[in-house]
Amino acid sequence: MLLTMPATSDLELWKSVADREDRDAFEQLFRRHELALINLALHITRNRDEAEDALQDALARAWASAKSFRVDGNVRAWLLRIVARESIRKLNKRQKDRVEMGLNENISGAEYTPEQEAEKGDLLKWLHKNLAKLPEADRRLLALQFCGELSQDEIPRC
Repeated sequence: MLLTMPATSDLELWKSVADREDRDAFEQLFRRHELALINLALHITRNRDEAEDALQDALARAWASAKSFRVDGNVRAWLLRIVARESIRKLNKRQKDRVEMGLNENISGAEYTPEQEAEKGDLLKWLHKNLAKLPEADRRLLALQFCGELSQDEIPRC
């Protein structure tokens, strides 16, 4: 008879991080949610370097604030919220830098061929323009729901 150990829950891992500064538990949590975290950062920033920077900043922030995490909360949602916040900071900084440098208003950072740009044209510009007008909290909510795949019930508990 093969006995298997039950998987350690996110809350148990996070408790190890908060109580004992357990780097192995932190690494395990990161690996468990890595794909969702980087995808969220990429979706918000549309730039791999900025997404990776945002993820690193978010992980450092999560580590530093481990003791403040509510024990009854959703660890994945909390990590996604921190990544979303850091990613939005990177995006806002890029937008501010572009305005200061007088560059174009393409906030996505994506490169399109002339044919693709013409095809997406007005709709893409409208979407970017209007998403940029949303308050940071609203952009974070959209990112958590559509990129972080959190339900509407999970988001308020972040």
